[in-house]
Amino acid sequence: MTSDEPEIARLIAARQSAERIVEGMDEGPRKDKAFEMAFARLMGGEVPDVISRKAIAPAPNKMSRKQPTRRNGAEASSRPRRAASPRSRLTALADEGFFDEARGLPDIVTRLRADGHTYKQAELSKPLQRLTQEHVLRRELRDAANRKMKIWYYERHPSYNPE
Repeated sequence: MTSDEPEIARLIAARQSAERIVEGMDEGPRKDKAFEMAFARLMGGEVPDVISRKAIAPAPNKMSRKQPTRRNGAEASSRPRRAASPRSRLTALADEGFFDEARGLPDIVTRLRADGHTYKQAELSKPLQRLTQEHVLRRELRDAANRKMKIWYYERHPSYNPE
């Protein structure tokens, strides 16, 4: 038995203890730094009071990683999926022929709700105005049935071609 064997046995025991301490942690700089500090403490060495932010940077959230997924056999875009806007939903209605006859705002809201998209009338006013300015739709002010007010009715603009 050499004179270094007790020291080697102490190092091995300290390493094993430090490994058990960090056993449940995710791999990365935090685990490395925690191991280093535990090992230093077990060996009776000096542990730094201040740790650099880089050394203990939070581990990346596994849920936030953008993993491409497969849909219908094709690779999905690495871009995060964005919710469709009211404007894109209105354009889709125009493309499928919903505005072939004049529709009032309450009719539009009801149709969108039937499709599972809930919007207030105020949320649809600006997109409808923009689609009117771009000649996707045209509008006409008419008397509302059984009311003393007028409302806009929207229909597909004759020059709009969905293709």
